[in-house]
Parts: sequence; C-alpha cells; structure tokens
Amino acid sequence: MRTAKTLAFSRVPYIPPPPLILTTSEDVWPKNVGSTEAINSLITPIVLLQSVLLLLLPLEDLVTLYMHYISAALLVSAELFSRHYVSMELTDSAPLVEESDKDIFSMVHLQRHIVALVLHILIAKSVSLLLDLNSTANRVTLAVYTVPILARLAKIPLVHLEAFHNFSTTITVLWAAYYSLRSLPRLLTYLRRSYRSMAHVLFNKGPASAVVEVWQYVYMKPLLLSFWCVLLAAQLYTYYHQQNPLTSSTVVAPVRGTEWYLVLLYAVSEICASYFSLLACSVAVSYTSWAVLNLTKIMAQGSKGLSTGQDLKQAGTGEAVTMALLSLQTGLVDLTMPQRVGAMSIILFIVVGSLLQSMHDIVEPILLALSASHTYVVARHARVLALCTFLFVFPLYMTIFLCRMFEVDFWTLVVVSTCALTSVQVLGAMTVYALFLYDAMQKESGWESLDDMVYIARGITRALEFIVALLVVGAGVRESMLLSSEGRPLSWLNGTVLAVHCYYNVYQRLQSGWSSFLLRRDAAHKIHSLPCATAKQLDSRAHDVCAICYMEMKSARVTPCGHLFHATCLKKWLYVQDRCPLCATKVTVVRSNETAESIQGAEEQFTPDQQINTSEGHAVSSARCDRRLASDGQTNISFVSSNSSPCCILAITMNCK
Repeated sequence: MRTAKTLAFSRVPYIPPPPLILTTSEDVWPKNVGSTEAINSLITPIVLLQSVLLLLLPLEDLVTLYMHYISAALLVSAELFSRHYVSMELTDSAPLVEESDKDIFSMVHLQRHIVALVLHILIAKSVSLLLDLNSTANRVTLAVYTVPILARLAKIPLVHLEAFHNFSTTITVLWAAYYSLRSLPRLLTYLRRSYRSMAHVLFNKGPASAVVEVWQYVYMKPLLLSFWCVLLAAQLYTYYHQQNPLTSSTVVAPVRGTEWYLVLLYAVSEICASYFSLLACSVAVSYTSWAVLNLTKIMAQGSKGLSTGQDLKQAGTGEAVTMALLSLQTGLVDLTMPQRVGAMSIILFIVVGSLLQSMHDIVEPILLALSASHTYVVARHARVLALCTFLFVFPLYMTIFLCRMFEVDFWTLVVVSTCALTSVQVLGAMTVYALFLYDAMQKESGWESLDDMVYIARGITRALEFIVALLVVGAGVRESMLLSSEGRPLSWLNGTVLAVHCYYNVYQRLQSGWSSFLLRRDAAHKIHSLPCATAKQLDSRAHDVCAICYMEMKSARVTPCGHLFHATCLKKWLYVQDRCPLCATKVTVVRSNETAESIQGAEEQFTPDQQINTSEGHAVSSARCDRRLASDGQTNISFVSSNSSPCCILAITMNCK
C-alpha cells in the first residue's frame, strides 16, 4: 500500500492538463508558425511523451527517471548561480566602487566565496549520489563550477572570470552528452525487454488481460485518485479564495451563503471537463464506495469484520462502472456547467442507490445470523439494527427528495424504484429477524409456526417488490401511449429498458414466486398424508432423536420407509427434495392403508440390535443430511432450532423469489 501511495504521489504533477490531452495534430504541428510557435510545437510532443512515460513506468524506473530530472535541475541551478556569482564580482569591481569594497579577502567577499564554493560542492555531491556515480573523475567534473571561484581567489584578472564560467558550462554540457551516450545502450536494452514482455502478454493472454495487467502494474487507480483529489482541492480553493473569478469561467463560485454539499457538487461537476478527469472521478467513486462498504461491515461485525465473511476487495467496482457508463450515456463532459450539475446530481443519486443496495447485501446476512446465534450482547444487536434503520429511512428520504425535485416520469420511477426496493427489503429482513429472535426466546421448545411466519413475511416482501415493478411497467406503458397519441415516435431506449424490466423484474419474480408456492403446497400435502407416530412407536425408539434437528421426538410423522421425523423438520426437508433424509426413498402421497402396510413392513426389517444408536446413528444421519442439503443447489429455506447446539443448527430460510 505504501508503494501505491508513493507511486501515485510521484506521478500526479506530471499528468497532462485536459487541454493538452485534447490537442489535435493540427494544433501540435501548425503549418505556418513563427519561432515561438515552432518551439511550442516542439515542446508539446515532448511533454506528451514524458507524461506517457511517467504514467506507465513502474515504480523503480520511475524513481530513476525522477533522479535524472532532479540532477538536471541541480546542474541548471549550478550554472545560474555561477552566472550570478560572476555578475556580482564584476559589479563589485566597477570603477565607481570604493577601493575598500574591492578587496576580495574582506569579510563580505570572503563569505560570498565560501558560500559559492560550498554550494557547488554540495550540488556535485548530490548529483553523484542521485546518479550513482562512483568514479572520481565524474565527481571532479561535476564540481567544475568551482573553477571561477578558485580563479577569483587566485586574483586572476576579472576580464577572464566570465571565460572561466563559460569553460565550466562547456565542460558540464559535454559531460551531460557523454553520460547520455553512455546510457543509450542500457535504454535500448530496457525498451527491447519491455517490448518483449508486452508482446508475450498480448500473445498468451490477449489484449484485455494485457490492459488489466498494465492497469494493476502501474497502480493506475491510486494515481487517478490522487489526480482527482488535486483537481478537487484546486477547485475548492478557487471557490473560497478567488475574489474575482476569471471571465472565462462558466460558473460563479457558489460559496457564500450556500450549503457545503452544493459547493462540493458544483466542484465535482466542474472538474469533469474531460474524459480523463471523468475516469478519475469514477475511480474516486470506487474508492469511496469501497470505504463505505468496509465501514458498514466493521460497524455490523466489529473489528473482526474485515477478516471474516465475504471478501470486499472488489467492492465499489459496480458503482464506478455505473458512474462511467451513465456519464458517457448522458454526455456529461459535453454539457455546459448548469446542465452538468443537474446531470451529475441524477448520476450520483443512482450511484448512491446502488451503494445502499450493496450495503443491504452485507447487513442482511449478518442480521439473520445474529438472530439465530443465541447471542444476547445488546451492543452487537444495536449496531446492526441502527444500520438497518438507516438503510430503511435514508432511501425513502432520497425517494421523496427526488420526486419533489423532478417531474415523475418513466425514468424517474426507474431510478426511484431502486431506493424503494431497498427500503422494502430492509423492512422484510428486520421482520424475519424479529421472528427468529422470538423463536430463540422460547426456552422449552421451538416455535412450530416459525417457518410459516417467515414464509409469509418474505412473501409479503416479494409481493411489495412485485408491486413496485408493476408500477414502473405501468408508468412506461402510459408514457408510450401518451407519446403515440401526440404523434411522437417511441424511443427505442425506453422500449428496451421496459422490455428488460418486464422480463427480469416482473415475469421472473412471478414465475419464481409461483414455483415456491407450489413446492410448499406439495410439501404440506405430503406431510398431512403421512400418519402420526403412535405412542408405542415413540417408546420403542425412546433412545433416538430426529435425524434432522437432533431434538427429542415427543411427536413425529412416519415416512413410508418407516423412519420418524418431526413434522416441521420433515416439511422443511421436503422443500429441498422429496426423498427421505436417511435412506433416500422417495416420499410420495399415498393412501392411509398403503402407508400402514409399508410402515409395518419396514419396522419388521429392523431388530432392536439394528436400530440406530445415539452415537453412530447421529453422525451418519447428520452426514447424509448435510451432504444432501449441500448437493442441492436450490436450497431456499432456513431453519433454526432454539435448543440445538451450534454444530447441529440446520439453516434453512425460505426464499420466496
């Protein structure tokens, strides 16, 4: 992480400004130019090349390049200081200066000589260290600007002092040319090796993987984040400290008498003036979302939240992609400033809605697991419930705010529905949490109606989600009919969005809910068709327990294969598959006389010595039960027994999708 921060900080100043990025070839190489334009046309490609190099070089090579830049700056500063020293000496030796001030060994002159001498030696030493020069000849050559000072101390005539300075400059330039030519083979070898590495990646992994590797290799995300932070800080500084904004600015700084969030919105909108800054803004959204989601997990699970549960390394990527795609779709960069602020507010609203949904996906499993874990630490429950309350209230507030700010049409409902669904899902999760908590408070026995109540709660939640989806479809159909009545053509984008919404959010929800209802109805029918175990049957297996929940059986249902289970446990099992948990015999609806005959035949096959004991039998039944539950990919239910140990809890919560 330190490497990424160092790399991002070292590259930010060299990112080319947006006007330079958008420069065309005609601007770079004009046809008729004067001397100034020719110099500018020559400098522009060099700056672009340096920007690309600083953007793509790895950290080690980037540091080396910076060392050369600093060394060149030091050598230039040495030449300027030497020129200043020579001019000062010539000025002090002018005819109008008193004779006492011309003494080179006076305190003033001696101090000037010593400071100049020490400065040039320090510059030579610094350049030697930066460029890793171990040769004594190189170090002596870099200190060549001490020659004018030594000539002055040797009382050589002043008319030759400038010649000594020119001699030192010539030696420095020749040394720089020699060093560059000597480094050229290493540069060519480095370029050839880099080309081979890139060609190898392109050939073996393809262009997409090559782009991803380059993106990760050069720490592009920290770089773009640093660039965006610099742009935002500069824009805020302009708002607060620029008394008279530039006439070319499209917006007057909305600072005095305005809320801070509006100022921030104006600043974020104004800096998105190029596609490069838009990419940086998307990366900033990604980092912000990642931080919010990790903070949510820490608040819900405590300090150990980051090391347990789902991995959040790629968190925030969806929000960043949403930001980029919506910005490109709306043409955010090409909009003028007032319109850009409005478009940015809508885009950020959608991104925040997606972020709230991601927060709900993190909090809901933690909330349900907390209610089933028999943990009564008030602080843990309070933290999770506070998050759920926020996720229920804030989306509703955003929905009301957007409906008041904008006219409610098809697109507004599409945006608002995301936040409304989040509030509905949070309310459903809190209801299921309350049901599980009530079941955990039953000390003696579990709540037999728990599964039915959970199913009803989730069914109501799914019904509300279905109603919201229908409202969006109705708004889309209504808007299409109004456009047709006015003689305007239908938008293909509206039609595509409406069709996709109808399929995924209406048709699939309806189909999934109906399938779930049929499964529950068939399971209930099978359970009611099975006979209850008699007292004699329960007494003969007094040492045995239910193979699903490991609880004592005071009442049970008998399967056609002769096995006994709790009615509620068996019903939950039949939601998953229609076979016996112990012997895998298919459980079907049979008549009472057929069931009695099959049960009697099954009981005759078992002698007392062959009945399942409490040590081996429990392990076998548990292994079979867990294996069959794990092998079924459509497990949509959740069951928690209040008196069973943690290792014996079978999680099965009905998902009514």
